[in-house]
Amino acid sequence: MQTRQDSQSAANTVRFSNGCAARRISRVYSSFISSARRLPNGNTLIDEGMTGRIFQVTPKGEIVWEYVNPHFAATGLRGGRTAQSNWVYRAQPVPYDWVPAGTPHSEQAVVPPSRADFHIPVAR
Repeated sequence: MQTRQDSQSAANTVRFSNGCAARRISRVYSSFISSARRLPNGNTLIDEGMTGRIFQVTPKGEIVWEYVNPHFAATGLRGGRTAQSNWVYRAQPVPYDWVPAGTPHSEQAVVPPSRADFHIPVAR
Protein backbone atom coordinates (compact mmCIF):
# COMPACT_ATOMS: atom_id res chain seq x y z
CA MET A 1 0.00 0.00 0.00
CA GLN A 2 1.29 3.43 -0.86
CA THR A 3 0.22 6.76 0.56
CA ARG A 4 1.09 10.08 -1.03
CA GLN A 5 0.14 13.64 -0.26
CA ASP A 6 -1.33 15.65 -3.13
CA SER A 7 0.48 18.99 -3.04
CA GLN A 8 -2.45 20.74 -4.77
CA SER A 9 -5.17 19.79 -2.30
CA ALA A 10 -3.23 18.57 0.76
CA ALA A 11 -5.33 15.40 0.57
CA ASN A 12 -3.89 11.94 1.08
CA THR A 13 -4.17 9.44 -1.74
CA VAL A 14 -4.10 5.75 -0.87
CA ARG A 15 -3.11 3.16 -3.44
CA PHE A 16 -3.62 -0.48 -2.52
CA SER A 17 -2.13 -3.36 -4.45
CA ASN A 18 -2.72 -6.91 -3.30
CA GLY A 19 0.59 -8.18 -4.69
CA CYS A 20 -1.06 -10.30 -7.38
CA ALA A 21 -1.29 -7.63 -10.07
CA ALA A 22 1.25 -9.34 -12.31
CA ARG A 23 -0.77 -12.57 -12.31
CA ARG A 24 -4.18 -10.83 -12.27
CA ILE A 25 -5.52 -13.32 -9.73
CA SER A 26 -7.77 -10.71 -8.19
CA ARG A 27 -8.32 -6.98 -8.40
CA VAL A 28 -9.78 -4.32 -6.19
CA TYR A 29 -12.10 -2.24 -8.31
CA SER A 30 -15.49 -0.62 -8.05
CA SER A 31 -16.61 2.19 -10.30
CA PHE A 32 -19.06 3.62 -7.76
CA ILE A 33 -20.36 3.35 -4.15
CA SER A 34 -16.93 2.71 -2.70
CA SER A 35 -14.66 4.27 -0.12
CA ALA A 36 -11.39 3.97 1.74
CA ARG A 37 -10.85 5.33 5.23
CA ARG A 38 -7.67 5.47 7.30
CA LEU A 39 -8.26 4.05 10.78
CA PRO A 40 -6.66 5.32 14.01
CA ASN A 41 -4.41 2.21 14.16
CA GLY A 42 -2.93 3.04 10.72
CA ASN A 43 -4.87 0.36 8.86
CA THR A 44 -7.24 1.22 6.01
CA LEU A 45 -10.89 0.17 5.79
CA ILE A 46 -11.84 -0.37 2.14
CA ASP A 47 -15.40 -0.68 0.85
CA GLU A 48 -15.51 -2.21 -2.63
CA GLY A 49 -19.22 -1.47 -2.86
CA MET A 50 -20.00 -2.81 -6.31
CA THR A 51 -18.90 -6.32 -5.29
CA GLY A 52 -20.28 -6.15 -1.73
CA ARG A 53 -16.78 -6.53 -0.27
CA ILE A 54 -15.44 -4.77 2.83
CA PHE A 55 -11.94 -5.41 4.12
CA GLN A 56 -9.19 -3.93 6.25
CA VAL A 57 -5.52 -3.80 5.28
CA THR A 58 -2.37 -2.96 7.22
CA PRO A 59 0.11 -0.31 6.02
CA LYS A 60 2.14 -3.23 4.59
CA GLY A 61 -0.86 -4.33 2.48
CA GLU A 62 -1.77 -7.43 4.51
CA ILE A 63 -5.49 -8.17 4.67
CA VAL A 64 -6.57 -8.21 8.34
CA TRP A 65 -10.14 -9.34 7.72
CA GLU A 66 -12.60 -9.44 4.84
CA TYR A 67 -16.39 -9.59 4.54
CA VAL A 68 -18.45 -10.19 1.40
CA ASN A 69 -22.14 -9.38 1.65
CA PRO A 70 -24.00 -12.70 1.15
CA HIS A 71 -27.38 -11.02 0.57
CA PHE A 72 -28.37 -10.58 -3.08
CA ALA A 73 -31.42 -8.69 -4.30
CA ALA A 74 -32.83 -7.47 -7.60
CA THR A 75 -31.27 -4.14 -8.50
CA GLY A 76 -32.73 -1.81 -11.12
CA LEU A 77 -30.57 -1.00 -14.13
CA ARG A 78 -30.97 1.38 -17.02
CA GLY A 79 -33.53 0.43 -19.62
CA GLY A 80 -35.81 -1.22 -17.06
CA ARG A 81 -33.56 -4.25 -16.67
CA THR A 82 -32.68 -5.82 -13.31
CA ALA A 83 -29.72 -7.81 -12.02
CA GLN A 84 -28.97 -9.66 -8.81
CA SER A 85 -26.61 -7.56 -6.69
CA ASN A 86 -24.95 -7.62 -3.27
CA TRP A 87 -23.88 -3.96 -3.40
CA VAL A 88 -22.77 -2.28 -0.19
CA TYR A 89 -23.20 1.49 -0.11
CA ARG A 90 -20.81 2.42 2.69
CA ALA A 91 -18.74 0.87 5.47
CA GLN A 92 -18.50 2.88 8.68
CA PRO A 93 -16.10 1.86 11.47
CA VAL A 94 -17.60 2.06 14.95
CA PRO A 95 -16.01 1.45 18.36
CA TYR A 96 -16.51 -2.00 19.82
CA ASP A 97 -18.46 -0.60 22.77
CA TRP A 98 -20.85 1.28 20.42
CA VAL A 99 -23.39 -1.57 20.68
CA PRO A 100 -25.92 -0.62 23.38
CA ALA A 101 -25.51 -2.33 26.75
CA GLY A 102 -27.65 -5.45 27.07
CA THR A 103 -27.57 -6.26 23.36
CA PRO A 104 -26.88 -9.99 23.01
CA HIS A 105 -23.69 -10.65 21.06
CA SER A 106 -20.87 -13.14 20.95
CA GLU A 107 -17.52 -13.55 19.26
CA GLN A 108 -16.30 -16.49 17.23
CA ALA A 109 -12.95 -17.02 15.63
CA VAL A 110 -13.16 -17.10 11.85
CA VAL A 111 -11.32 -20.04 10.37
CA PRO A 112 -10.41 -19.42 6.74
CA PRO A 113 -11.33 -22.24 4.37
CA SER A 114 -8.49 -24.19 2.83
CA ARG A 115 -7.66 -22.96 -0.65
CA ALA A 116 -8.39 -26.45 -1.99
CA ASP A 117 -11.99 -26.27 -0.71
CA PHE A 118 -12.73 -22.63 -1.56
CA HIS A 119 -13.87 -21.87 -5.09
CA ILE A 120 -15.77 -18.93 -6.51
CA PRO A 121 -18.24 -20.15 -9.15
CA VAL A 122 -17.61 -18.85 -12.62
CA ALA A 123 -20.63 -17.27 -14.33
CA ARG A 124 -21.45 -18.98 -17.60
